[in-house]
Amino acid sequence: MKNRSSLKFLIALGMVSVLLWSSFLMIDVSYAQVSVVDSKTNPESFMAGDTGTVTITIKNSGSRGILSSGAVNIKEIYLESNEIVCHQGYSNIGEILPGGVLSSAESTTLVFPITVPQNIKDGVYFLNLKVVTDSGVKTYSVPIEVDNRSVDLIEQ
Repeated sequence: MKNRSSLKFLIALGMVSVLLWSSFLMIDVSYAQVSVVDSKTNPESFMAGDTGTVTITIKNSGSRGILSSGAVNIKEIYLESNEIVCHQGYSNIGEILPGGVLSSAESTTLVFPITVPQNIKDGVYFLNLKVVTDSGVKTYSVPIEVDNRSVDLIEQ
C-alpha cells in the first residue's frame, strides 16, 4: 500500500513538473512584426514625367520574450509597380541596420526614388512595398497621386 501511495505521489509530481515546464516555455510569447508606420511622397502630388521620392518608415512592432529578443532579420525591401518606375530597392539591409536586424520597437526610414512616366493619366496609383524577412514576404500598398492639371501663375 505504501508503494502504491509513493507511486501516485511520483506520478502527480511528474505531472506537475511537466505542466510547470510547459507553462514556462509558453511564457515566451515573443514575435517580430514588421509594419509600415509612415509613408510620404515628395512631391505630394506628381505630374507625368516627374521624378521624386517615396519615404517609408518601418517598425518592428513585435515584442520581446523571456527567451528571445523579438528581432526580425530583414533581407530585402523594394517597391514595385506596373505603372510607376521604381529605381532602387535595399537588398542588404545590413547597410542600414547593423547586422540586418531591426530590434523590437525600433524603426528605420528608407527613401526610394521613383519616376512617373510621361504618358500616365491622372489618378491614384498603388506601389507595392515588399518586405522580405526570414519568415516570408509581406506586401504593403503605398498610394501615389498623379495630377496633370497645369498651374496658372497670377501676375501682380
